[in-house]
Amino acid sequence: MALDDPDAAIALLERMLAACPIEATCLPGFLSMLRAQAAFATAGPRCVVSKVNYMGDAGGIVCRLDFGLGEGKPAPVVSITHLLFDGDHPLSDDIAAYQKHRITRLREQSA
Repeated sequence: MALDDPDAAIALLERMLAACPIEATCLPGFLSMLRAQAAFATAGPRCVVSKVNYMGDAGGIVCRLDFGLGEGKPAPVVSITHLLFDGDHPLSDDIAAYQKHRITRLREQSA
């Protein structure tokens, strides 16, 4: 069973690329894991998605994050499912639908 509809994922990816940078908030579990790394110990939950990519059905849409911590800091890449997007953003409904669909499919696969 495929996790994503590849055409729909690529279409969303292209709209997100055109909209970058996009502000987002890291979900608590991801933020805790990120802060455990020395380079991101002071990272706040708010970040900017500076780039997106599609890693195929296995990885889905991933986001490169900028926390404004200065030059030379690594830029983490995370699945879009670990982020929340402002409901006022024009793509927020499409992103939320993709996230919900992907999370549902992941849960079905592990059951």
